[in-house]
Amino acid sequence: MKTNGSSTAQIKQFDSLNQEGAKAMNIRNKTELLNAIDNGPYVWPGGYPLYFIAADGTSLSFKAVKENLSICLEQYEDIAKYGTPSDPEWHIVTIEINYENNDLFCSHTNEKIECAYCD
Repeated sequence: MKTNGSSTAQIKQFDSLNQEGAKAMNIRNKTELLNAIDNGPYVWPGGYPLYFIAADGTSLSFKAVKENLSICLEQYEDIAKYGTPSDPEWHIVTIEINYENNDLFCSHTNEKIECAYCD
């Protein structure tokens, strides 16, 4: 597992459970997404790898979201203006820890998303 030097407050943000019972943090606005990006791709303490879930249910790697951040941020503006995102694939709704899913791939890059407890 890796460390990124972020504050220990980051792990406290993971206060809800996803459908599989794993810890997750909902992303409700641009500020929350920017904070998640600023905290880095690993939860601290623990160094668990993070990935994002888009409104269409697809998984996105931390790298893909960071590289397409302007598109992701536009989705929150669209919601404020029109009530819906223009591209649900880039509307980030959740950030999660990938504990054990060895078959998780980014829907944008098709690269494997790092897993905490996989070989």
